[in-house]
Amino acid sequence: MKDHEAPFEDTMPTPAEIAGWRWRAIEAANSAPDLSPLARRVLTALLCMMDNDTRECFPSELRIAETLGVHEVSVKKAKAELRDRHRLIHWTNPGGPRHQSHYIFNWERLIRLSDEAKDRGKVAVASRRAKKTANGSQAATMGTQRNGSRMTTLEAASDNSIVAVSLPHSSQTAPQGSRFATPIVAARLPEQPLRTASIRTASSEHDVRSSQRAAAATPPVAALMLPISSVPVAGQEEALERPVRSPPRHPACCFPAIEKEFGQSKPIMDLIRGLSFDHQSKIAKALATKGLEAARIAIEEAVGKQA
Repeated sequence: MKDHEAPFEDTMPTPAEIAGWRWRAIEAANSAPDLSPLARRVLTALLCMMDNDTRECFPSELRIAETLGVHEVSVKKAKAELRDRHRLIHWTNPGGPRHQSHYIFNWERLIRLSDEAKDRGKVAVASRRAKKTANGSQAATMGTQRNGSRMTTLEAASDNSIVAVSLPHSSQTAPQGSRFATPIVAARLPEQPLRTASIRTASSEHDVRSSQRAAAATPPVAALMLPISSVPVAGQEEALERPVRSPPRHPACCFPAIEKEFGQSKPIMDLIRGLSFDHQSKIAKALATKGLEAARIAIEEAVGKQA
């Protein structure tokens, strides 16, 4: 076979078919197996550079390289891969080896690759859908088996004679390969009247006993309340209405500076000792900052307020 002859039939699409064929060929470039990333890009670029009217494609390797942002040597390698390994394109050089190449596309193979990619997608979607359906039906069946085998700790019969006791799951008692099998053992209860309340499980009895112990340990609210007779009645309203403004009075003066200044005057010291701690503090502050006269004024005001 000569170099200018294509290894496949040159099937040229009509102007009405060119848009659909080009799109399917681009799908094949994106989904064809074993194509290198650069070969996919070069094939897509060639398909986009094909003329719509004449269906000819002859871009230079430099133009392809600049369009894709790669080196010309990389474009040569990608072209060789598309032609020699995958037989997707072919080119000729009518003007000689150093002239522009005229590219020919293997449309039949490109369209077949596009159809195969679509078929793979459809098969994958159908397989997943069938798997989900099978999993859903299996889960429903397993749920039915689980609900059918699950029992309460004790279920009393109507005559209070026979109960079904469900034992915990064990690998020794359950049949091999059965995950939800629960052995049922029949037992006979002693004769006793049937209670109205349902039989409690071990966890509920523990909760009830805990709440009973807590209630027994907590004294009733009435025991925490004082009897009415223990509250003094006389002067009770006055004690409640009187605001607590300061601590109780001190029998002596709390500040040595006041004792030093007014200690020789017994009447003044008696007045000061009868004042509250706050008033004594104000007098001491006035004495330290403003002097003796300010302290006397503070004493008079304190006595007037407290009287």
